[in-house]
Amino acid sequence: MDDSGVILTQTASTKNGDTHNLSRLVCSSHTGTHIDAPYHFTRDGKTVDRLSLYDLIGEALVVEVSADKLRDVDLNTYKRILFKTRNSELLKLKEFNREYVSLDYSAAELTVKNNVRVVGIDYLSIEAFET
Repeated sequence: MDDSGVILTQTASTKNGDTHNLSRLVCSSHTGTHIDAPYHFTRDGKTVDRLSLYDLIGEALVVEVSADKLRDVDLNTYKRILFKTRNSELLKLKEFNREYVSLDYSAAELTVKNNVRVVGIDYLSIEAFET
């Protein structure tokens, strides 16, 4: 995987006589808050340019949940679900923690079965480390 960081190049500068300051930013699609399209995990999934913006915008259910409680959540009402877990505390640490809460395959299947269109989680990845 090539996730080679960020390149920031100044393309216009008021110090050089330009009327404005402008930069060009080149970075991986994994930089910062981002969307992983189904194609990120499945060979035949939609790519990000094929996603409907209407699926991404709207009312969402925020669920504070532990890893073993997802099955108790009623997913039929909402098409967008954001999981708040103990991961929020891990973000305060300087070191990466491999033991974060993630969605396993059965949980992902459950969201697909219930036609959930957007799933978010409060850490750097939604899948377990080294899967």
